[in-house]
Amino acid sequence: LSWMLWLICALGAGVAVGGSDLVAATPDPASPVAAGVSAAADSGGVAVADSAHKYRFLAKAARQQRDLDKALAYYLQLLQYAPDDLKASYFSGKIFLDKKRILEGKRAFLHAIQLDSLHLNSNLALTQLFLAEGKADSAWIFLNRVLRAKPGVEKYRQYRRKLADLYRKRGTADQAIEHYTALTAGANKGELAELYDLLARLQEGRGDTRGALDWRLRLAAFQKKSAVTEGEGQPAALKQQCVTLDQIVDLQVALRDFQLACQTLRQLVALDTGNSYSYYSRMTELAVQGEDRAAELEGLEGMAHASPRDLETLYVLIEFHMAGDDLSTAFSWVEKGLGGAPDDAHLQLLKGDLHSRQGEEILAIAAYEMARGDPVWQAVAQQRIWQLRPPETKEEKLKREFFGTTGKDEVSQATDGN
Repeated sequence: LSWMLWLICALGAGVAVGGSDLVAATPDPASPVAAGVSAAADSGGVAVADSAHKYRFLAKAARQQRDLDKALAYYLQLLQYAPDDLKASYFSGKIFLDKKRILEGKRAFLHAIQLDSLHLNSNLALTQLFLAEGKADSAWIFLNRVLRAKPGVEKYRQYRRKLADLYRKRGTADQAIEHYTALTAGANKGELAELYDLLARLQEGRGDTRGALDWRLRLAAFQKKSAVTEGEGQPAALKQQCVTLDQIVDLQVALRDFQLACQTLRQLVALDTGNSYSYYSRMTELAVQGEDRAAELEGLEGMAHASPRDLETLYVLIEFHMAGDDLSTAFSWVEKGLGGAPDDAHLQLLKGDLHSRQGEEILAIAAYEMARGDPVWQAVAQQRIWQLRPPETKEEKLKREFFGTTGKDEVSQATDGN
């Protein structure tokens, strides 16, 4: 009643003053009314703070004792009094996850992120949740914050590897390439080779042959350096180098860079001499496509040295030298071939051709006679002989029979000499 009387008097005084209603209606801070209002507000705030402090203490104690049900109840109660409590949001989310209540846990972490977008543990928890759900784009939103806050930390870097793998398995090559490329910066030796290989495969799969070649070349350089550091000649390392170089050849051929492909094949010959024949064979094929006569000759000679019994290659090599008028080299290869296969009719035919081109008719016919003993080459050899000595006419035959002489004696002597 006294308070109401005071208010009426005060309002009346305000009217009397005129024009100062608001000022007169406002209680003096030192007055009993103002003091009462302030005390009520303070007591309410203290009660909320006390409740928040109490539930914060109880929640922490229950969590440390692994009493998750009580801890969760206390954290939820705490959030009613202190909705901006970051730790309460995070720990309630963590407990929800422990209890397999995934959706509620996710909501709690998202609330924590609203309070502090850079909260490390909440961002990390959301990263793990979205990765487990296969939601790569969502996972990257939160993982990106973690990596910016803690660059270079290996355990966080591994989440990026999982993210890159997820993109790759989903078939989104561009995003996978972006993350795998970033991962190469801090990768150890074992992982680096794998990343280079993955990047090359992804680039090739999306049709970027030159990009794939770039990563294969990096892988080859890395493997070569590792071989020098760790000791050359290790069978497993050598095999890996050869596989990579072979893949590089395929990519260079796809780009129609035959010269570079032949250079890579030379590296393979040096590393893997046991398989040099196949490398030289491919070099020959590529040289023909690229119209590179020098590389073609190198390939043929390499094949001939690697497999002396490969007479088919030897025939081509001899004819190659004959086409270039290098008769002396052609002769040397004929002799090498006949050293291992003296009765080979094709070699004898080529030998006859060489003698014929040098004007050595008797020796040429002798070689052709040797070749004529093979039914396969009989007709060809006979034609060669007739080119040098055409078949005799009836008149020549009668003359030969009358005089009793023949040119075959010279041929016979040459054959015996051979």
